[in-house]
Amino acid sequence: MAASQHISEEQKLGEAAVRFESLLVRQFLKDALKPVFKGFLEESGSRQEIYRYLLTDVLAEKIGQSEVMGISNLLQMQLSSKLEKGFE
Repeated sequence: MAASQHISEEQKLGEAAVRFESLLVRQFLKDALKPVFKGFLEESGSRQEIYRYLLTDVLAEKIGQSEVMGISNLLQMQLSSKLEKGFE
């Protein structure tokens, strides 16, 4: 996406901010979902690990895309002002 000629800098910045918010949410969810995984998902094994990863990943992506936490909006505002000023 960063090398795309057809996407504006503002759109690239927005996508990067949403991805960053998803990354932060994923880190929060790793610990927050541990009690949920007790029981059948607590077992070790590749299937359980994959399921835990996918569940956490999908939740993080959806929460990040919904911009509920507002992190991406704040980041976009901060970086767009720097973009306009030329990263002075």
